[in-house]
Amino acid sequence: MLADLHVGPFTGVDLSGRMLAQAQNKELYAELHCADLMDFFAKDERLWGLILAGDVFCYFGELDEILRTAFGRLATGGLFIFSVEELLRDAAGHPPANMQGGGDWALGRQGRYAHTADYLARTVSNAGFTIQSLRREIQRYEANAPVHGFFVVLERFGHGS
Repeated sequence: MLADLHVGPFTGVDLSGRMLAQAQNKELYAELHCADLMDFFAKDERLWGLILAGDVFCYFGELDEILRTAFGRLATGGLFIFSVEELLRDAAGHPPANMQGGGDWALGRQGRYAHTADYLARTVSNAGFTIQSLRREIQRYEANAPVHGFFVVLERFGHGS
């Protein structure tokens, strides 16, 4: 899907050498970096017109710092697009018991984090972003069951908060 976008050159960042090898085989990326995303943003001072983070935030609990950091690395008018798994609530509207994150996010039994829509809306706003889209989507299927989540499109206007 990225090859159809009229943006680039693309830079890829991942901790997994195996994922970087797959990215290299696509012949889509001008640069590939084996790095922690926060470390990469701390060392690389470029401003980006587009940041994509597909299936990345399932490895982050609290999102405040990464959202503020991404805001600082995004050019004014730039887009930040990401997916995140949804923290589902019970029939009474309560988050699962004994979960981290005060009910805003939690580490699931599959070892991935999920987040609530309210938490996403609050943290992206606090980071300075304008929400262009926050849509519920099925992220993938595991054991023939849908994994619910959000597809988020943010825009950076001005200097943020």
